[in-house]
Amino acid sequence: QTDRRTDRRTDRQTDRHVTVLVSSCDKYEDAWEPFFRLFHKYWPDCPYEVVLNSETKLYNCDFMDIKTVCISNEKVWAKRLKSVIGEIDTEYILFTLEDAFITSPVNGELFSQAVDMLDINKKIGSVKFYSMPRPYDDMFDKNVDDFEEFSYVSKKYFLRNAVCTTLWRKECLLKMLFDTDSPWSFEREGAMRSLYVGYDFVMQNNKSHPVFEYYIHPKYNLGIISGKWLCKNRELFEKNGIHNVNFENLGVHSEYGGFKELNDAAKKKYAETKDLKNLFYVNVTKKIKKTKPIKWFLWKKECVRFKAYYKRINK
Repeated sequence: QTDRRTDRRTDRQTDRHVTVLVSSCDKYEDAWEPFFRLFHKYWPDCPYEVVLNSETKLYNCDFMDIKTVCISNEKVWAKRLKSVIGEIDTEYILFTLEDAFITSPVNGELFSQAVDMLDINKKIGSVKFYSMPRPYDDMFDKNVDDFEEFSYVSKKYFLRNAVCTTLWRKECLLKMLFDTDSPWSFEREGAMRSLYVGYDFVMQNNKSHPVFEYYIHPKYNLGIISGKWLCKNRELFEKNGIHNVNFENLGVHSEYGGFKELNDAAKKKYAETKDLKNLFYVNVTKKIKKTKPIKWFLWKKECVRFKAYYKRINK
C-alpha cells in the first residue's frame, strides 16, 4: 500500500488533480498579501494550481503563480463560489479562507495521504483540517481504515460542515452548496445536509500536528472577525517579515476575548437602529425557537426537507 501511495503522489504532481481555492471578496483585499506570503513561506513546494476568488479586484505577486477569478455579477456568496468552482476542472478542491494565515510549515506528506484517502474511498466527500483550538475527541467517530490520523466526523457534531480549510471532492461540494447560502447558513444547515448528501465526512484527528496550522479564533486574536482585524495579526506579520499591511480600511479590534463581547456589541447596535417594540418581538421569537420542543421540531422539519431533496437528485 505504501508503494501505491508513492506512485499516486508522483502522478499527482504531474496531473495536478487538486486545486487550491482561496475564497474571498474585494472587501478583504488587504488580507491577500499576508495570506499568500505566509502560504508561500510555509508551503513553498505546493504542486497545485492556486485560485483566488474575488469580485472585481485582481491580485498579482512575483513570488508565486496565482489565478484570480472575478465574479462581479453575483452578490450571493454561494452563487459566486459555484461560478468559480465551475471554472475548476480538477477532481478535488482545497478550500480555504483569506484570513486562515498559516503559521508553521505545512505537512505535505500528510496532506498527500488525505488525497490518497479520497482516491481510495469514493464515499468520502470532504476532509477537514482544523487547527487551533484543537478538535475535541467527541467530534470524531471511528478512524478511517489505513489512515490513523483521520477520523469520520460524528453525525452529532453541530459544526461537521464548518467553513474551514477543507479538501473537498468537487461533486460533493457542489451538492452541498445551495444558491441562497451565506457562509453561516452553509455551516448551520450544512450540518443537516451532510447527513443525507450521500458522502462521508472526515477530519484530521488529534494524533498528529495539524496539516495546516492557523488560528481563526478570538482566543488567539488572529484572523478577521465581524469584518475587522483581530489585534495580533500585526505581530504575526511583522514576525514573518511582512510589512506595510493596510489595517485602516477594515479597522482593528482593540481587544477580543470571546464571542460574548461581539454579541453584546451587535445587540447594542441593533437596539440603536430598531424600535423597542420590534426588538422585543425579535428577542421573544428567538427565545421561543431555542426551547427544546421547538428546536427539535425545526430540526426534524429541515431533516425531512434535505432527505427528500438528496433522495431526488441522487437517483
